[in-house]
Amino acid sequence: MPTIPQNAPDATDHPEWRRLIRSRYDKEIVLRLEDGTVLAGQARDMNARGFFLFIDSAALNARLEGMTGTFLEDLQGERIAIPCRIARLTATGVGVRFLDEED
Repeated sequence: MPTIPQNAPDATDHPEWRRLIRSRYDKEIVLRLEDGTVLAGQARDMNARGFFLFIDSAALNARLEGMTGTFLEDLQGERIAIPCRIARLTATGVGVRFLDEED
């Protein structure tokens, strides 16, 4: 699992996300993408629109941007899958946006 750099960007670096309430979410996360790719990494915080996932730089690839998939989460012993899209790539990971019925 990658280590989150001390100076790593998070949602506070993106003005359009500042108005959203962010919740601390220091947790390992797994994304299963439409092509079968599985990305595992560490999230720092989450808001109503999504989260930033710190992943190993070896897993970063330009083709990931725009891909859809599911965010897999265990909640109280039940596995749920939330539709999402990779909205942006950085040197340290990917910005993930939750999809709703309009997306």
